Amino acid sequence: MDDTDARTLAEQYTALLAAVSQCARAARDGDWHYLSDQADATAKAAQHLSRVAASVSSHAPAADTVLSIVSAASGLEAVRLLHPPPRGAGKTGESRVSMSRSAIAASQQNGRGPAN
Repeated sequence: MDDTDARTLAEQYTALLAAVSQCARAARDGDWHYLSDQADATAKAAQHLSRVAASVSSHAPAADTVLSIVSAASGLEAVRLLHPPPRGAGKTGESRVSMSRSAIAASQQNGRGPAN
């Protein structure tokens, strides 16, 4: 596994959560046409995520690594609800990026990182 796998998986998962967030907004607003469009976007995002997850399954990145990258997208409703930052984590994007880098480094030290 390399950092690219973790980042790609996190990006695809974040795209899915973005689509889910838009579905929630459409439902709240009673905008059924927009909900229909976003449901299609959600299905496509889920298909992309499925392909990426399958491609990294034999050398999967650590969950903490992926989720720390995902948590940087805290502007998305689904991310805030499903993956809030760890307690004590700062609220700035910079601290989340730092946490993300730390998580990637830790996964490499634990033998989950790229082969040397």
